[in-house]
Amino acid sequence: MCRIARPHPFWPTAGQPLNLWPTQAAPALPDIPAPRPSGSRRRRLWELDSHAFCPVIGVCLPLDAVRALVQREQGAEAPTDDYGLHCEAIAASKRRTPLAERIQQALDTRYAEALRTTRAIKDTEALASWWRAALQGDGVAGALWATLTHAACDTLLEEQVLHDIHLLQHQWGAAERADRRRLRELQTAHERLQHSQGTLLARQAEQLQQQALRLEQLQASLVQLRGELIGRDTRIAQLSHALAQAQQASPDLAPRRELQAQVLALRERLVGLDRALRHARLAAAGPATLPASASACTAPAAAAAPVPVPLPWPALSQRAVLCVGGRSRAVPVYRHVIEREGAHFAHHDGGTEHSPAQLEACLAAADLVICQTGCISHDAYWRVKSHCKRTGKPCLFVEQSSRSGLQRALGLAHAAASPATPS
Repeated sequence: MCRIARPHPFWPTAGQPLNLWPTQAAPALPDIPAPRPSGSRRRRLWELDSHAFCPVIGVCLPLDAVRALVQREQGAEAPTDDYGLHCEAIAASKRRTPLAERIQQALDTRYAEALRTTRAIKDTEALASWWRAALQGDGVAGALWATLTHAACDTLLEEQVLHDIHLLQHQWGAAERADRRRLRELQTAHERLQHSQGTLLARQAEQLQQQALRLEQLQASLVQLRGELIGRDTRIAQLSHALAQAQQASPDLAPRRELQAQVLALRERLVGLDRALRHARLAAAGPATLPASASACTAPAAAAAPVPVPLPWPALSQRAVLCVGGRSRAVPVYRHVIEREGAHFAHHDGGTEHSPAQLEACLAAADLVICQTGCISHDAYWRVKSHCKRTGKPCLFVEQSSRSGLQRALGLAHAAASPATPS
């Protein structure tokens, strides 16, 4: 920062080295003010007071512009450091030199607007008011040049202007230091934010990779589900087509099913009426006609199974015999034994593969039930037992799933149905 009011006694002239610790006091330099022009003509740069060059060069011209002007005038001999350029421009401005004229022209061109504004000002008071107003704005550099070179600027106003710009330069220096400190803080914060941003970008990239992998999995699942859906729709279409063909081939299928259900109901009713008639005949004949062997054979099995109604062995012909349970390999053997007696054979596995709901219909259509107690579920066993007990239908319980077991059970039924030999 240059001293404004008076030059420092130790301040060197242009071209002399700076001595901060002189061995003896330097002689005081006389302060010779430059002559002020008369009339309304603006003052030139070299016509200003000697202590006004430093603020004018330092404030009104950027350092790059000063360097360009000095290098254009002096070429390779121009100073290379910023402070040397500043001192060279000040020294050249104290008298009318080519460099001073170049600086004068550059200042007039740069602040032409401020110069046009001050042309209408004719007295010192108005110029001072305009200067005080300009200090509150942003065009301080242009106002400084226009005020110092104005014809109405007297010594007192020039002193006040230089004092104001001196204090303003201090404020600018403090503000610049604060700005630099703030800039360092912002740079530190910026580095932290960049680090955080890098971390977030890495995390985002990882999440995007995981989402891409998940999306691929979902797309694969979607393709699989679409394939299953197409297969299901194709199967539904095939079944619908087959159903339509079956309905077209057998238009009386629904009435036939209704008739079949009616036939089963009538058959069950007929069996019930036949059984009731048989019971009525036995009751009319009296208890003496009951064979003793029948009561003897059915007594041991009364605790485990319902008492079957004696069915005469010749009556097995043309009857419907239902076999519930048993092993699959024994079913053909049972069928051969039953059909050899002239009966109609039917089989239900007790709910393993056949529907449990079909068991009631099969029981209702049967005249004789053979229950495989060793190869049947508890639910099917109790269904058979409850139905036979409720309807009085003959039921044979076979423990062993074999030909001999079936023949033994049929033999017991035949012995129970045969009349007793008189003694």
